[in-house]
Order: sequence, then structure tokens, then C-alpha cells
Amino acid sequence: MIGIFQGSMTAKERVLRTFNHEKADRVPVNYLANPAIHKRVAAALGVLADKDSVNDALGVDFKELMPRCTGRTLFSPREGRRVHPLTGAVQRWVPNQDGGYWDHCDSPRAEADDETIANWPVPDPDDFDYDELLDRCKLYRHKAVHFGHPGVSDVMNNTGMIRGMENIYMDLALETESVMTLLDRRMKAELAMFERALDKCRDYVDFIWTGEDLGTQRAPLISLDMFRAQIRPRHQPLIDLASSYGKPVMIHCCSSWAFEDFIENGHPGGRYAAAGSRGHGPRLSCTEIRRQAGVPRVHFYGKAGRDDARSGGTERGGDAGDDDAAPRLLPCAHALSAGQYPGGKRDRHVSDRPQAGPVLSTGG
Repeated sequence: MIGIFQGSMTAKERVLRTFNHEKADRVPVNYLANPAIHKRVAAALGVLADKDSVNDALGVDFKELMPRCTGRTLFSPREGRRVHPLTGAVQRWVPNQDGGYWDHCDSPRAEADDETIANWPVPDPDDFDYDELLDRCKLYRHKAVHFGHPGVSDVMNNTGMIRGMENIYMDLALETESVMTLLDRRMKAELAMFERALDKCRDYVDFIWTGEDLGTQRAPLISLDMFRAQIRPRHQPLIDLASSYGKPVMIHCCSSWAFEDFIENGHPGGRYAAAGSRGHGPRLSCTEIRRQAGVPRVHFYGKAGRDDARSGGTERGGDAGDDDAAPRLLPCAHALSAGQYPGGKRDRHVSDRPQAGPVLSTGG
């Protein structure tokens, strides 16, 4: 049986106090896992395998909620494939020693003409149920509720899933008009959906989570100039919207080289939070991340996965040989990432002590 210290505060209070640089009873916790490992975690905890039961047993403080689409399906299923009904992204089942997982494939519009790309269907904000979202927000009011996830506002991965990753990098470099049109249509629809969700649920949602994978385990994926020209301007409207409602924004970034831009993106009176996960990005010690970002301005939300110790990390959560790593450091949040991608990308846990300033984190 896994023992978890539950603490004396509610999950919402714990996370909000941490975001506001105030002392909490313990570090906030989050949890992510693929389905096969999730079942094993549930068995180890002695609870049912539904997500809420496992989360409660682990003392998870966060709850992701998004409005459910009740409108028409934009893309139809295919035999032997899983097709996302709203984006058209295609996945295939990849078996492994733990059972298997769904991975992206096919790139349905890799060879499409400009007209097809520019007019690729995007969800209509009118097709989501915001009243039902409010009901779920009230149900989980004791949790730190966030709208969004690492795929929200994402430019490269989401578009790469339908265009192919090689194509999207070239599209950004060449500013392919049809792809720019698709990006802006998708961002506009997404922004409208978030605005309606925030307006309906403003008293119950605590922050917004977005994402953009900016690095591999070795180096940045794009240049800072490209980030500033193509990525940052498309992230800005949602950040501004969240700030207008007094909500922090957390970004899954997979790297540390854009910290200054993340901070500048934030509303002067608000907080811009950056979250990292799965460790795609040059491996940095806690000391190096502090040097780059400046501890007084940042929080880090980091992850600890099953490969941490094998890949050079320690059970304390820092890098081997990093004398000022955890447990002396206090992370903004510690996410238990149980083999999110088995046999694939490494998980890293990076953390730091909360100080005054914007909220930032990374899985560098």
C-alpha cells in the first residue's frame, strides 16, 4: 500500500497558496499515467481504477475540466485507427510489454493542397455545453480546477499531427499562407470557447493550462526568432484573456530557453506559469535553471517518472551531483508521471523554492 500525506488544507487552498507564494501544508501533487500503468497504480493503492479514486488516494490536488462538445462530429472513425472527432488527428495502437498505447500516425493532410489546409474544419464554440461544465466545476470545487492541458494553444504539435512534423517546421519557416490561416482560425475558435467557459465558471476555475513543446532532450526545436514571430503572438490572446479574469496561465514547455519571453507575455498584474513535463529539453540542474530564469520570478511544476534514477536523476528528485536539489527545494507542484510514454521519452523532475513574482516551471 502506498502511503500519501493528505495534509490539513483542501487541494484548492493548497495550490492557490503555493501560486501566491504562501506557505502550504505540503507540496501540491498531480498524477498522469498511461492506461496500463494506471491500472497497476490503482491495484497498488487498493482502489478502483477510475481516475477520481486513484487521484483521491494519491492526494492529487488538480482537476482538469473542459467543456464537452455536444455538436456535430467533424471527423469520422477509421478501421484500425483512432480519429479525434474535433481535430482529425489519427492514432494507431502500439503494443508493448505493459500492454500498449495510442500514438499519432498518418498525418492526414501532409500532401493536401492550400485550399484544403486553409479550410480544415475547426470546432464551433457554440457546439460546447458550458452549463454542464459549470456543474462539474461545482462538483470539484474543493480541487484546484484548471481549464486546458498541454495541447491548448499548441502550434507545432497540434498542426504537426495533421500536417506532419517536418511540414509544420517548414511551414513556420516559410510562413505558408494556408497553414497560417488554419492556425489563426483554430486559435480564434479556441479563444472564443475559453472566453465562454471562463465567463460561465469564473468563480470555480483557478488557472488555465496551455502548452508548446519547445525542446528535445538535446536542443531547442526552433529558434528564439521563430518562437517570437510565430508562436508567442498566437499564445498571447489566451494569456490576456486569462489575466482579464484574474487567472494564472501555466504552459507545458519542455525547455527553459524561453523563460524571459514567458515572463514578458504575462499581464503586469497577473502571473504567467510555465509547466514542463516528460523532460524533452536539454537536461539542466536546478542550479542552472535558477541561474537562467531567476528564482525570485519563477515557480516550477516538475515531474518524477520511473526513468528518473536510471537517466541520471536521484530519488530525491534532482540531478545526480546537484547538491542543492530536492528535498531542500520546494516545488510549486510535484507531478507523479508513471510511465506516460513507456519505452519512450524520459520524465524529469525539476523544482525550486517559491518566491515573489510570476509562476513558471519547466521539465528541463
